[in-house]
Amino acid sequence: MARLTEAEREALPDTAFALMARRAWPVIDRDHAEAALMDVGRSLALGHITPEQAALIRTCAHEVLRTHKSLQELRAGGWSAEKALAADPKLGEDWNKLKPGT
Repeated sequence: MARLTEAEREALPDTAFALMARRAWPVIDRDHAEAALMDVGRSLALGHITPEQAALIRTCAHEVLRTHKSLQELRAGGWSAEKALAADPKLGEDWNKLKPGT
């Protein structure tokens, strides 16, 4: 289960969070990436995050799952969710709602 203690969360660098400015949505491993993808729709529906933030969170989570690296490692290597989204806006969509062929 993707659960961090308060001390573990505080010890993480800002780059470990999908929303760095808010230090929200840590995506440090596969479990946290999967949890982010499961929870982002609910948080969006409740108004806790904007559609743009949801797209960033999804993009970060999908990249962690694709590469098997932490978000911190990806960003240290120069990867950026914003640049990835600018290159391919579909990365931030809810893949569960995409129709085949889209």
